[in-house]
Amino acid sequence: MAHAPTLAAMYELTGIPSTDLLASRLAATQQTTISRLQPLLPKLPGTAVFSHTTACALLGITPPKHHKLADGVHVTVADPTDRRPYLAGVIWHTWPLITMLPIVTEVSGIPCLRPEALLAQMAAHLDFEGLAIFGDSLLCRNDDLKRSSIKELRNFAAAGGAFRGKRRFKRVLPVLREDTDSPMESALRISTIQYGLPGPDVNFPIETNDRMNHADMGYPDYKIILEYDGRHHLANERQWEADWEKRNRWTAAGWHTFVATAATLRSEDAMLAFMKNIGITFQRQGVDIQVREKPLSLWDACDMRRTNQSFRL
Repeated sequence: MAHAPTLAAMYELTGIPSTDLLASRLAATQQTTISRLQPLLPKLPGTAVFSHTTACALLGITPPKHHKLADGVHVTVADPTDRRPYLAGVIWHTWPLITMLPIVTEVSGIPCLRPEALLAQMAAHLDFEGLAIFGDSLLCRNDDLKRSSIKELRNFAAAGGAFRGKRRFKRVLPVLREDTDSPMESALRISTIQYGLPGPDVNFPIETNDRMNHADMGYPDYKIILEYDGRHHLANERQWEADWEKRNRWTAAGWHTFVATAATLRSEDAMLAFMKNIGITFQRQGVDIQVREKPLSLWDACDMRRTNQSFRL
C-alpha cells in the first residue's frame, strides 16, 4: 500500500479549546470513531483503508451534506477479491489508486485516505455545488481543522491515475478557495459566480480606526464586502453586536457592505436582488458587470469557453 509521509499528528484533534464548538464536536466524533474501528482492524485485509464518510470522521472533517452514500463503515480496497462481505455494517469500495499513489495516512494507527484522495472519491457522490463546498471545508481558515491546500489538491490531480469522478474533481479545483470559514459562506461565494459576478476574495483584512477585522468575502479593490450572517451570531448577543459595530466602521470608511442570511440563500428572488445590488455598486465604479437573471449551474459557470467569465476581476 502506498503510504504518504506520516501526517497523523496533524489530523488528531487534541488540546482543542472548549470555545471552539465545531472543532470540539469533531474531536469527540473522531475519538468515538477510533474506538469503534479499532476492533474491526484485525478482520480487514492488509490493503484495506477507511474511506468516504468514515474517513471524514477519522480526519476530523465535517461530512458533506446530501451525499449519495449509504450509512455504514466505508472501507476501500485495491482489488475486489480483498472484500470481506461477511462483515456486518461494512460498505466495500474498490479503488486501485490506494496501491499506486501515496494517498493513505493513519490516525491513531488506523489507515484512511488522505484528504486530497477523500475529495477525489467524494466527487462521484456529491452534486457539483456540494463538491465545491466540501472542498472549501478542507481548506478552511481554522488551523486545527484545515486539512489540505490548493497546491496539494492540484498535485493529486496531476499525479495521474483514473478514477470515477476525476473530471468533476479537476473541474472544481479553480472554484475552491483557502481560508474559508463555513459552508454557508462558501455557498454564498459560489452563488456570485453563478450569477455572473467574479469570484470574491475571502477573509481579507480591513483596518478601520486602528482596529483590524476580516471580511467574509468581497472585492477589496472596489471596497465591496459580502457578509454571511448565520443563526449562531443571533444566539450570541455579544458577537451580533460586534458584527454590526464592525460593519458600521466599514461603512464610515467608505466600504459597501452587503449582508446575506440563510433566508437570502433559500430564495431565488432574494438572491437576485442581493446580486443586483452588488452589480450596481460595481457599475457605479465604472466596471461593466451584468448580473444574470437566472443563475447558471456551477458546472456551466465553470465553462469559461461558454461564459467568457473569469473567477477574478
